[in-house]
Amino acid sequence: MNPAFAPALLEHYLPRLDQRVRDILLILGGSLLVALMAQVKIPLPFTPVPLTGQTFAVLLVGAALGSRRGAASLLLYLAQGMLGLPVFAGGAGGPAYLFGPTGGYLVGFVCAAFLVGRLAENGQDKRFRTALLVFLVGELVIYLCGVSWLAVHIGFEKALTAGLLPFLPGDAVKLLAAALALPAAWKLIPPADSFRPGAAISQPALKKSVLPFELRDDIQRRDAYLLWRSTASKPHRLKVEKSLPPGSPRGCRR
Repeated sequence: MNPAFAPALLEHYLPRLDQRVRDILLILGGSLLVALMAQVKIPLPFTPVPLTGQTFAVLLVGAALGSRRGAASLLLYLAQGMLGLPVFAGGAGGPAYLFGPTGGYLVGFVCAAFLVGRLAENGQDKRFRTALLVFLVGELVIYLCGVSWLAVHIGFEKALTAGLLPFLPGDAVKLLAAALALPAAWKLIPPADSFRPGAAISQPALKKSVLPFELRDDIQRRDAYLLWRSTASKPHRLKVEKSLPPGSPRGCRR
C-alpha cells in the first residue's frame, strides 16, 4: 500500500504544513527522540548491551511516522552517530560504536521502524491488540539483528544470555506502554477524521467541524467531500449541507 494513501498518526496533527517541510520536521524530530531516549542508559555488568529507552522510541517513531519516514528518521539517527554526535547510548558516537558489539541493534532499529510503520499504515496501530502485535514484531526484528551481530563477537550462546534474555522483562513493559500510547492517541481524533485505506487523496482527514471541501485543490475537495459524506452521521451531514449557499456543486464550495 502506498503510504501516501494511509496517513500516519502525526499527519493528523500537522495538516497545514507543506508536505516536504512536514516530512523534514518529522524525520528530524524522530531522530532526536531516539537520541534523547538513548541517554536513558543503565549499564549491566554481565553484558556489553546496556538497558536504554531507545527501543520504546523506535517503536513509537515507526508507528507515528510511517514506514518511509520512520526508516529515514532512524537512518538520520545513525548518520548523526557516525559523524561523531553523542546520540548513541550514554552519549557515545562515532563509527567504532556502530561496528561494535551492539551495532546490530542499531541496524535493527531501521528495519523495525520500517516494518512497524508499514503495519501502522494498514491501520494496525489503532487498537491495543493489533498494536501490541505490531510492536512485538518490531522487537523481534531488533533482537534478530542485534543478537546475530553480537554472536559474531562473543558466540551465539553468550549472545542469547547477554543480549536477549536479560532484556525480555523490560521490553515487555515497553511493548505494553507503546501499545497503549498509540491507540490512545488515535482516539483523540474524531471518527470522521479517518480515511479508509485506498482513499483517493493523501491529505489528512478533517475534523467534523471543518468540511472536507475546504481543501485547496478542487479535485481533492470533491473526493474529500464524498468521503466525508460517507462517514459523517446523517443528522450532522444534513445540518451542514443545509447551511451551504445554494448553487455551488457539492464538494467545491468554500
